[in-house]
Formats: sequence, C-alpha cells, structure tokens
Amino acid sequence: GNRLSGTIDCTLMQLPNSIGIFIADNNFYGTLPSCFQTITLPLHTFHIHINQFSGTFPDLSTTSLIDIVAHENNFTGSLPPTIRNGVTRLSVAKNRFSGSIPSWTCPTCQGIHIDHNLLTGSIPSSVLNMPAMND
Repeated sequence: GNRLSGTIDCTLMQLPNSIGIFIADNNFYGTLPSCFQTITLPLHTFHIHINQFSGTFPDLSTTSLIDIVAHENNFTGSLPPTIRNGVTRLSVAKNRFSGSIPSWTCPTCQGIHIDHNLLTGSIPSSVLNMPAMND
C-alpha cells in the first residue's frame, strides 16, 4: 500500500473512462459521501479495503458496481439491505457491522465475506442457497 490519507469526496467518481476505484491499503478516513450510492458505468470496481473509513456503509444496490471490497475498515450499523443482481463479490469482513444478516438473493455472487463483524442471529436460507455458498 501507499501512505495516502485524508477524506474522499465525489470528485473521485468523476474521472473520465474509469472502470474502478482502487484506493486500498492506505490511511483514508471519514464517511463515504452519499454520491457513492449513485455510481454508474463505466465504474464497476470499488476497492477501498484496509483504510479507516467509518460510519454506515452506503446502499450500493442501485449502482453499476459488481466488485465491492471494503473489508478492514470501521464501518458500523447494519449490513446493506440488498445486493444488486450482477454483483460478483461483496467483501465487508473485519468491520463493525451489527444486527442480523439480511435475506440477500444474488445469483451472480461468487463471494460474500462478512466474517469478523458483530453480527447476530442465524444465516438466512436465501443466503445459504446462493450459488457462492454451494460451490
């Protein structure tokens, strides 16, 4: 990683022809701006893992993202209520998410990583029946 730090804002999404945001393994902090809930093509990869982001995780179900990697941050609150069909990976392990696991359905998911959080309850059958869980 690098030693980049500071907060991020919506200008990061305005880079022309970018297909991904790769700012992992740095010292970025703060909450993610609400504009991240409206990411559209060509952006489809969002790698922000191993930073110090905090606050609630944005609902990315209406974005064009298919690869969401945000593990090892300080996100709190509930897991996202839905995962958009088309997502191939959601990695939000090693944060501070709490509550139960949502009844996600995502036939395109190849990997879901939610370990090392503060989750409670059981794993919904819809999650257990996702193709990623049956490989």
